[in-house]
Amino acid sequence: MLWTIDAFLHHLSHRKQEVPL
Repeated sequence: MLWTIDAFLHHLSHRKQEVPL
């Protein structure tokens, strides 16, 4: 389940950079 967390965090980080509010 660790990979899921890492992927989730990475996805959030990428999205944050893509559309920084």
